Amino acid sequence: MASIPAVVWSGVIGATISASISLFGVRSANKGSLRRLREQHDYDREQANEQRQHDARQKEEDRKATIRREVYVKAVEEAHAVLAYIGGLRGRPLPPKDDDAALQVFLKANAKVWLVADVEGAALARELTSLMSELYIAAMQAANHVRHGMTSVRRQDERIEFAPGAAQGA
Repeated sequence: MASIPAVVWSGVIGATISASISLFGVRSANKGSLRRLREQHDYDREQANEQRQHDARQKEEDRKATIRREVYVKAVEEAHAVLAYIGGLRGRPLPPKDDDAALQVFLKANAKVWLVADVEGAALARELTSLMSELYIAAMQAANHVRHGMTSVRRQDERIEFAPGAAQGA
C-alpha cells in the first residue's frame, strides 16, 4: 500500500466519501418517497372504500326508489280503477259477479304501499284504504236499488231483441 501514491488514496477516499454521501442522499430520498407513496396508497384505499360504501348505499336507495315507484304507480292505477268501477256500479247487472274484485285488487295494491312507504305515507295509505272502503260500501248500497230496477229493464230488452230474431226465422 505504500507503493500507492497519496493522490490516488485521496481520490479513493474522496470517491468513497462522495459515494457514501450519495448513497445516504439516495436512501433518504427513497425512504421519503416510499413513505409518501405508502401514505398515498393508504389514502387512496380509504377513498376507494368510502366510494364503494357510498355507491352501495346509493344503489340500495335507487333500488328502494324503483320499488316504491312501481308500488305507488300500481296503487294509483288501482285507485283509479276502483273509482271507475264505483262510477259504473249502477249499470252493472244483478246478480253481482265479482262486485268486490276491484276493491280487493285496490286493497292488495295499497297494502304493498304500507310495506314500502315511510311512516307518514303508510298512515296516509291506511286512511285512503278506510275512505275507499267506506265509499265502496256506500256506493254499493246506493246503486243496489237502481240495479234491482234495471233487472226488469234488461229482461225486457232481451225479449225485444229475441222477438225480431224469432219473427225473421219463421
